[in-house]
Amino acid sequence: MIDLSPETAKGERDAIRKDVEALKDDVTEIKQTVDKLATSDMANRMLKLADKVQYYKHLGYCPIGMKALLKTEFDRYFAEGGNHITQELLKEVLSLPNEKI
Repeated sequence: MIDLSPETAKGERDAIRKDVEALKDDVTEIKQTVDKLATSDMANRMLKLADKVQYYKHLGYCPIGMKALLKTEFDRYFAEGGNHITQELLKEVLSLPNEKI
């Protein structure tokens, strides 16, 4: 026989509310972790882009194929909200000669 008493229903509701609150806490923790990972990924990408620009500036040239790849990487970085480096870095590498002179 099923107990349909108000006390049982209240107990069930309370248990469900407790489970929902625990799930909310879990979701909040997961979101915070994902946010930290996304921020870390963005910072790593920014550093790699800056390093690549400095490398090619040091060489004094940048092959045309690499310029296209770097432009794609920069565009993606900016499209995804990156703003720790400037468009000037991209302009600098794109203005380099395509071949060693």
